[in-house]
Amino acid sequence: MLASLDDVKARIPHVDFDEDQALGLLEEASALVEGYLQKPVPEPVPETIKIVVSRMVARVIEAPKETAFQESMQVTAGPFSQSANFTHGGSGGAPWLTASDKTMLAPFRRRRRGIYSITMD
Repeated sequence: MLASLDDVKARIPHVDFDEDQALGLLEEASALVEGYLQKPVPEPVPETIKIVVSRMVARVIEAPKETAFQESMQVTAGPFSQSANFTHGGSGGAPWLTASDKTMLAPFRRRRRGIYSITMD
């Protein structure tokens, strides 16, 4: 894993959370970051990467459970209508990378260089 429970606690010191759930989320967030970087993570893990991974987990833990990324809700009584809008990037309880996370990870990401060709069929 690219971050620890202590890193998550440093992000949200005022929140009590299930450590087993947080460990699972740390695994998911670490896998997502490794996939995004498209190359092995340097050892020891840079602080920037630890911050991004722990923030990803903290976002999921702090997300309100009752609305699960719900941005707005509309209810009509007759004849019975209900609709809900969800935030862009709502993940259903899984960690996700924000634009600022991607900016922080940019120096560690594999850069594509060279000339590319695409076949036109």
